[in-house]
Amino acid sequence: MIKPLVITVFLFMLIFITSCADNTENLKKGNEAMEKKSWQEALTYYNKALESDPKCVEALSNKGYILGIEGKFDEGLACLDKAIEIKPDYGDAWNNKGFVLYIQGKFDEANKSVDKALEIDQKNVKAWCNKGNIFQAQQKYDEAIKNYDKAIEIDPKNMEPWKYKGIALISTNKTDEAIKCFDKAIEIDPKEMINWVGKGDVFYQQGKYEEAIKCFDNVLENEYTLLYQLGKFREVQECSDKVLKSNPKNVEALNCKGIMLAFEKKYAESSKCFDRAVEIDKNYTRAWCNRAKNLSIEGKSEEALKYYDKALESDPKYINAWKYKNLTLIALKKYDEAIKCSDKILELDPEDLNAMAGKGNALYLAGKFEESVQCFDKMLEKIPDNVTVLLSKAMGLVSLKKYQEAVAVYDKVLTIEPNNPSAVQGKENAMKEMGTVKK
Repeated sequence: MIKPLVITVFLFMLIFITSCADNTENLKKGNEAMEKKSWQEALTYYNKALESDPKCVEALSNKGYILGIEGKFDEGLACLDKAIEIKPDYGDAWNNKGFVLYIQGKFDEANKSVDKALEIDQKNVKAWCNKGNIFQAQQKYDEAIKNYDKAIEIDPKNMEPWKYKGIALISTNKTDEAIKCFDKAIEIDPKEMINWVGKGDVFYQQGKYEEAIKCFDNVLENEYTLLYQLGKFREVQECSDKVLKSNPKNVEALNCKGIMLAFEKKYAESSKCFDRAVEIDKNYTRAWCNRAKNLSIEGKSEEALKYYDKALESDPKYINAWKYKNLTLIALKKYDEAIKCSDKILELDPEDLNAMAGKGNALYLAGKFEESVQCFDKMLEKIPDNVTVLLSKAMGLVSLKKYQEAVAVYDKVLTIEPNNPSAVQGKENAMKEMGTVKK
């Protein structure tokens, strides 16, 4: 059964849409990063907003929320209290304060804060969900469901209350109603994996193992660690075995079992599952890709490439195969091919920062320093204070013998992390090179 407090951080990914004078661009970018759950990127933009306007309540409120998610409760509450002090009728700040108190287990205080948000705006869907989660954490499921229903009444196209209601219904053993809620949530947002976990959990409890496997297989494909973090691996293993006992040719069950075995580092047994899956269905892309990952882990990179190509032959738009193939090519020092792979990933998903980073690194390792720096510059447009990207750019500039520019980048890193050893050493080396060039 899904435990409310165990999955708090996965559940509470709220979007904040308000306005704040003179900070439109920073707030817009911060909110976009929040929507993608890119917390550090969001913090960067909210900090920039606060540099130009220390009294920007939206930035203070959202920053407080993120700090709470990161477990920095005192800092988070300080931001939220400051926002409330500046604008006492700012409902989102009261609601976010309630959330931070909630994840600390301070339910009475959290409830009072959320009630304040609802006094300000009775149609605040996030606050109704928040209030429901406070009740759910205390196992007051009927009260929780009433609050989720209120949120659904206000905004039936909002995925969050459907998701939370489904989880509450599992806890009250109303499994058929729970499935309806998860189906509605999935209809609204198919990419929210917690809904698939919840639906799979219900099917598992009902003994409908084939249906459960289909749900779990989807989660394993997109966010397998979520099942581990929620303690669901046992259910997946049991579902796989039960399905395969009655239907040995079920490729989803074979794939799930293979991933479970790989997680336990039983690669030989795992690979047999994937081999059997593609023997049954030669176009089962996931199994080709998972078989390739096992080979990569075992150090058989050249052989792994063949399997990634098999996956891409069955589905050229399967982005995970492109991603893992890219990593394998870099490991094999096939940088030009890796660059083409990165380009393909970016063609499928232009916002994939990991692909941009992979391309930048491959360009650097291929000795294409100018292009590498250009790649990192594009990343810095989106995440201007990311230390790893800044250091990568600095390395490219050093290789181009642009020491003065490199020193400026190292200085920026040191304003973010004053004792960063790579920046300290890198700056020192660049300064020495500048002296040598001058002489």
